[in-house]
Order: sequence, then C-alpha cells, then structure tokens
Amino acid sequence: MKKLINYLKSHSKEIIRFVVVGLTATLADYLTSLLFLKVIYTDQTPIFGGDSLSRSLVLAKTMGYVVGIIVNYILSTFFVFKNVEDKKKSRSVLGFVIFSLLSIGGFLINLGITKLGNLIYSVDNNIWWYTFVFIVATGVVLIYNYITRKYILYREPKEENETEQQ
Repeated sequence: MKKLINYLKSHSKEIIRFVVVGLTATLADYLTSLLFLKVIYTDQTPIFGGDSLSRSLVLAKTMGYVVGIIVNYILSTFFVFKNVEDKKKSRSVLGFVIFSLLSIGGFLINLGITKLGNLIYSVDNNIWWYTFVFIVATGVVLIYNYITRKYILYREPKEENETEQQ
C-alpha cells in the first residue's frame, strides 16, 4: 500500500494529465458513438438474434472507439507521458500499433461491460442507461489503459524507476 501511495504522489501530475486526456478522448468517443447510434446508422437488428447487441450499437461503439484511440494516442504521446525511456518507439508507427492493440483489449472489456448492461436493460432504447453503462465501462477501461500503456509503451527510464522504488 505504501508503494502505491508513493507512486501516486510521484506521478500525480502525469495521472491528472492522463485523466484529462482520457476525458477528452472519451468525449470524442461518446459523441461519435452517439452520432452513429442515433443519426447515421440506426439499424436495431440484433447481430446474432435474440438479445444480442444490435448492428447500430456495435458500429457506434467501434467508430467511437476508433476516434477515441486517435485522439488519445496523439495527446498521450505528446502531453501525458513526458518521461519515456524510448520516445522514438512510442512516437512511431510501431508505437501507434502497440497503442492500438492495447486499446483493442480495452475495447473488448468495454464491449463486454456494454453487453452485460444490455442484458440488464436495453442500452439501445434508453439514453440514460446507455450513458450509465458507458461511464462504468469507461472507468474500468481507464485503469486498464493506464497500467498497460505505462508499463508497455511509455516506460520510464530505468534509473528513475529504481530511485523511486528505494
């Protein structure tokens, strides 16, 4: 617990920037997905029949996530993670691919939570329930994103990691 508190203290500015960027990317995601869900593609046909997710919801979530990933990558790379061991890698095409693959993991978690929310009550037909489920899924994925990005793509230089742990 002490390690966690020390980490949070020493990385508080980075975490605040991460949350601000996350909120910005989430807003882009939310507005894009809502635009697709309610305006661009409103087909309510279930993908697999029964109570499965509708075509419009899957497309909306996908398009929102794509826009969110692009916004998040740009802002994370140039605004959030300033002390990075390998800036060349994190700012390359490979870095974007790694970032995107990690984001797909977050997307699958998000989609699973959305599916669970849809089993409880239809997210297609109730904007308030959709928004609640969206917020819960986003919170879970926020934690996943910080941990995976920080330790896979935006690692700090080794000497700082060792100094902070002592």
